Amino acid sequence: MTSEEKKVREIISSYTSAAARLREIVPSFNWSNMLGDYGEYVCVNHYGLSLAKAGTKGFDATDRKGKRVQIKTVKLNPRRKNQSSIKLSSKNADHLLVIGVSDDASWEEIYYGPFDKIWRSSYGRPENNLYRQVKKHTTKYA
Repeated sequence: MTSEEKKVREIISSYTSAAARLREIVPSFNWSNMLGDYGEYVCVNHYGLSLAKAGTKGFDATDRKGKRVQIKTVKLNPRRKNQSSIKLSSKNADHLLVIGVSDDASWEEIYYGPFDKIWRSSYGRPENNLYRQVKKHTTKYA
């Protein structure tokens, strides 16, 4: 095994061990998509949302009024401070909640508002363009 292969293997081992430990602590999340699951975990807890059943299409949680919330998590990029690109595959949500996560796991709200506002904001026909740009209006949480 080369030095590079050994380093990669160690990192993957850390990642899979972390996911297994997270499943023990918070079994309601799979932790297979660590960044996305962390974002959903943070949002459910911080905003008082109720997690949707696993596999629910188009939304991840509901708010106290029963509105469907799709949660998207992006890694914060210091070079793109004012916007993030997200992929939307379904219009089955009332609200969109986008957070950005830093390397130290601190996070900030990028957008929390009407889903349709972002769905309609793309170039061309929204049903053909799954990627949307979300402009940041930030609240940071450490």
